[in-house]
Amino acid sequence: PQNLPARQEAAPPPSTDVRYYDEEIAESPEGGAGLMFRRYIAAVKRYRVLVFAGFATGIAAGLFAWDTVVPLYQADARLWFEESSNEGIAPVRQDALLDRQSRIDLLRSFAVLQPVAVREKLYLNPETPGDSIYFKRFELAERVAFGDYRLDVLEDGSGAQLWLNDAIPVGTYARGDSIGKDVGLLWGVPWPALPAGTELRFRIDAPREAASRLRTDLGTRADRDVVFLQLSLTGPDPRRVASTINSVIEEYVQLATTLKRERLDELTKILQEQMDFAYDQLRQAEIALEDFRVQTITLPSDGFTGINPGLQATTNPVMNSYFNLQLEAEQTQQHRERLERVLAEIPTTGVVVEAIEIIPSAARSTQLQDVLASLKSARNDLRTLRTRYTDEHPDVIEAQQQIEILERDEIPVLLSILIDELKNEEAVLRARLAETSADLREIPIRSIEESRLRREVASAERLFTQIQGRYETARLAAASTI
Repeated sequence: PQNLPARQEAAPPPSTDVRYYDEEIAESPEGGAGLMFRRYIAAVKRYRVLVFAGFATGIAAGLFAWDTVVPLYQADARLWFEESSNEGIAPVRQDALLDRQSRIDLLRSFAVLQPVAVREKLYLNPETPGDSIYFKRFELAERVAFGDYRLDVLEDGSGAQLWLNDAIPVGTYARGDSIGKDVGLLWGVPWPALPAGTELRFRIDAPREAASRLRTDLGTRADRDVVFLQLSLTGPDPRRVASTINSVIEEYVQLATTLKRERLDELTKILQEQMDFAYDQLRQAEIALEDFRVQTITLPSDGFTGINPGLQATTNPVMNSYFNLQLEAEQTQQHRERLERVLAEIPTTGVVVEAIEIIPSAARSTQLQDVLASLKSARNDLRTLRTRYTDEHPDVIEAQQQIEILERDEIPVLLSILIDELKNEEAVLRARLAETSADLREIPIRSIEESRLRREVASAERLFTQIQGRYETARLAAASTI
């Protein structure tokens, strides 16, 4: 306002038709909103350069964000693990394959994620996401040269040239040929969709590296009892993210089912061997009893059946003591001889855990049972490691060495100690039998022998029946594995 007089003195006299902005507003018949609207228009006209500059800057920023900011999509999935329940009528079912925490470990293992990475082609990373349409028929051979690749379609459209790391020429391919066989790429390029002069850049990583990235990106969340396992995966391509997480679930369920079926098959195989062994023992006992009865059928009998309950002879303390000592001594001798046979066969056939476990004296040895349990656990660990690694892997070698130490050193030593203990026990029993033999010389030997044979048959029959029931249960569970 202070400069207005000077500008009016320097300017020519204004025309009577010219009116200033304030006078126009004051004389305007409109009031309220109309006055404010006119003031806004006047402000925009006065500062139109700044307004248009801000408008252009906003449009440029929006276009930049539209071109650079990539939206991310999240796919969620949930796995339900059914827990076995004893309530109501339930089908025959074995225990769960893994404990609750190991379920997550198996899900995040390379045994699950690496096949998914190969199936979903996670090892393939085009530089431009839109170029993924050219890689629908893309696979890897057994031996692949990993790195950055560039495919240059010739200007005349007659073929294309493939480069590795922008410096190594892989080869020139005619139109219609498969590209990349020399470096392990099985790429059926859609030639009609590739115009002349097109440049495609992409990177090929090892499937294990892609599986490692997938394990990093894959989110898992479980409840306290790991009955429901929540999975989530985030990425810029919604279809690829959904397909990948579905493949993870399918691969996990398939692998878990395979492992459980193999475990049940192995259990059935072991029980089959045990049942065959128990059946052989039963047949030998029955044959021995049958032979004894055939040989003594024409001999006079004293009417004494040994240990059958209800007879007066069984109330004789001396006879009962002698019979029990003799039976215990013979069982101790049998156990010792069976252990000696098992110990002698270790250098040729190895440690047969099932043959040791069915020997009662070995079953009563806590220290031997602990070592056998360690051997079975080490063998199971070795089988599990061989499903993941080769025999040259350090973990596999370490597991094999542990098994060799148990089979070569610890178990033979414990068997030798147990055999010596049985020898001492047998000697003590024989000495006690010699002390009481004078009082029992008149007891019919045939009755005692027949009673012993009958007890052996009954014991072998019980063992066979028990193992047979477990075998049938395992077969039924294996046939309905889910």
